[in-house]
Amino acid sequence: MPFDINEFKSEINKHGGLAQPNKFRVLITGGVLKNSKAQAISMLCNQAVIPGRALATTEIRTYGPIRKAPYNTIYDDLQLGIYCTNNNLFPRDLFEEWQNAIITTMTGRVNYFDQYVADIEIEQYDDKGKVIYACKFIDAYPMIVAPLALDWATTNAFHNLNVTFAYRKWHIQPIPLSPFGNNLSINSLYPNFDITGAIDNFGVAVVSRADGQFMSN
Repeated sequence: MPFDINEFKSEINKHGGLAQPNKFRVLITGGVLKNSKAQAISMLCNQAVIPGRALATTEIRTYGPIRKAPYNTIYDDLQLGIYCTNNNLFPRDLFEEWQNAIITTMTGRVNYFDQYVADIEIEQYDDKGKVIYACKFIDAYPMIVAPLALDWATTNAFHNLNVTFAYRKWHIQPIPLSPFGNNLSINSLYPNFDITGAIDNFGVAVVSRADGQFMSN
């Protein structure tokens, strides 16, 4: 069947058009940052990523070809690009202070984990400013604050600080009320699925084995 441009346009319009990578916002939430500083970073952040996820697998062979069985989730580090200002190169000084709160520079003392982590939310917008996708990174902290290059030959440019965050996990925000979300269905005879994220967020107590719907929370 030959490619039909009108059919392509119709399919795209059916889903509200194509998403654009320049319409996003990054929010750092949690107790380690003051609200004003978190809001400033949100305005200065110019590069981010919608995260991916990989499954760690092990090879199993009972009979016939080898198959890969998943056993864990692998998360990539989160990288943000943030403009620096003339006010002490903010927010570089903020991330240096944050890292010093993790491991003290003078003594090498490592602080308690829950005293230096924060959550990070990334929101993707459509042309009208409506949030069409949002995800949250849980227990994040700045692992790498990249160096800033200085160069007399560089003019009409700005410092763009790259910060790499480690985190415990990420999830779609908010989680839909069905275990698999809006795009997948489950096998009603063998409802063997993981709803750990939903339990964390909703405190689910009872799940129907027939259709996987939440009965009590």
